[in-house]
Amino acid sequence: MPLFVAGLAGYCYGVRRAMETAEKAARENGGCVTLGSIIHNPQAVADLAAKGAVCAESIDQIRNGAVCVIRSHGEPPETYEQLRAKNVTVVDATCPTVSRIHRLAEEAANQGRNVIVVGRASHPEVKAILGWAKGHGKAVLTQEEALALPPMKEALIVCQTTLSLERYRHVCAAICRRVEKPDIRNTNCQATALRREEAAEIAHKADAMIVVGGSESSNTRELWELCKSICPRSVRVECAQEIDPSGYKPGDLIGITAGASTPEGTFKEVVARMNDIENKEQITENNETAESDFMADVEKTLKQIRPGQVIVGTVVQITDDEVCVNVGYKADGLVKKADLSSTDVKIGDEIEVEVVKVNDGAGNVLLSQRNIVNRRAWDAIVAAYEAGEFVDGVGKEAVKGGLLAQINGIRTFIPASQLSLRYVEKIDEFV
Repeated sequence: MPLFVAGLAGYCYGVRRAMETAEKAARENGGCVTLGSIIHNPQAVADLAAKGAVCAESIDQIRNGAVCVIRSHGEPPETYEQLRAKNVTVVDATCPTVSRIHRLAEEAANQGRNVIVVGRASHPEVKAILGWAKGHGKAVLTQEEALALPPMKEALIVCQTTLSLERYRHVCAAICRRVEKPDIRNTNCQATALRREEAAEIAHKADAMIVVGGSESSNTRELWELCKSICPRSVRVECAQEIDPSGYKPGDLIGITAGASTPEGTFKEVVARMNDIENKEQITENNETAESDFMADVEKTLKQIRPGQVIVGTVVQITDDEVCVNVGYKADGLVKKADLSSTDVKIGDEIEVEVVKVNDGAGNVLLSQRNIVNRRAWDAIVAAYEAGEFVDGVGKEAVKGGLLAQINGIRTFIPASQLSLRYVEKIDEFV
């Protein structure tokens, strides 16, 4: 039962930042409160409460002078005013991508323009954006709701960050029939988009999919619906205990991914649970060949590894396409040349790698360096954005409307309007 484990599963940057902010606030202030569940995951919320960051469902539940963490979904401006009135110290952990939407909505409202938010009206992120629209905002989720809007001269159009880009485009097409001058902004979270692309790719290969995340999580629901549309045997679970082993057959290719609000520990427990099921099947097969006792004794002396784990191994063989790495497991790991951060490696070198798959179906351990590099490069770009710093990019390809560029290996898009202070006629001059 080989496993396909998503490399982009688990906390996105905004959620990880909010969790770390809440833990730090609790640690430095002897406890704090979060206004609402900081993420839609009961295990993570319980873990935070144990560390001193308890959840308050309303401002009335927050005592005067307390320390309050604003969750990654953000809050409308009146919430900040009410907290200040209670002398509450506000620690703002709003996701930077969501904060940008707040600024766009506020600017549009100050100009007297309408603001249309494509997303679930009941979602806290959408409620916050509508608050920054200052009475000029409306939320729609479907094409039918969009067509029911009153005619408008002009409007700013944004979307809930976890909404699929495909749905956003369809709804925007309907909105454009009601708005004479639509100002459409792509506020979809890029990390969410990449997560969906990877999940779809895995779902096309898998016989069954497991999507890990809280039942109240919007991004997990969107991810599960996407996987189910491709792979009918897709299930959504909150934790490893919810997995039913009887639902999987020997030889099934199992894909595993997780929503952006799923703790890393929960995701790893699910992967480990499926590995256990796979290992039991292998042991059963070995019993049939009368070799299981011997193999079990050998495996006890070997390192246990799991997908997503970062380990250090020693290069023991190099071929034209792959590098073989000894990681202390029962089988050596294989790194494709394309997944190396540098091809300048030689036998005997110690390199840091991430476990992509414990068993690819042929008994091989698949490893990658590129996953580690990409994750660190993305974190560095987000940190530079938050600090207001410049980054260097290399123009790679002129495309419709702008330029594709590389920043530390991350593929980026620069709109033509942002390439120069003057009008750019030939975008390919920047390649």
